[in-house]
Amino acid sequence: DCFWLLVAIIDVILPSQYFSSTLLVARADQVVLRQYVAEVLPKLSAKLDDLGVELEACTFHWFLSLYTGVLTGGEALYRVWDVILCLNSSDAPPQALNQSKTTLTVEMPSLGLTSGPSTPVTPLHPQTESSLTGDNSSDEHD
Repeated sequence: DCFWLLVAIIDVILPSQYFSSTLLVARADQVVLRQYVAEVLPKLSAKLDDLGVELEACTFHWFLSLYTGVLTGGEALYRVWDVILCLNSSDAPPQALNQSKTTLTVEMPSLGLTSGPSTPVTPLHPQTESSLTGDNSSDEHD
């Protein structure tokens, strides 16, 4: 079952040629992510620019591993997988985030970044009404 899930992720869910020898599609996701961060989190984007940090170099492996290397299990990883696998199978990250609404809380005092309690994020491509607010009020918990 795990093998066929991997095949489905690569062949059906992720964009075509995502793992090609040039990784062109995966690199395009990095450009979209950078634009998204610049629009949604301008202070963070400016700070990264000031420090000479290339966001793309830091996050490229996140996309290739579907975040398993950085979110090592738990609710955060499972929520990202929900977005990738369930919300719209034709949209891999960050497009799925671009097409949905979410709320981000940014607290990085060491970088001088605080957005307040939350920063509402509007979709860059509002073709869907889905929500990524993480509302689990209907979920049963033990």
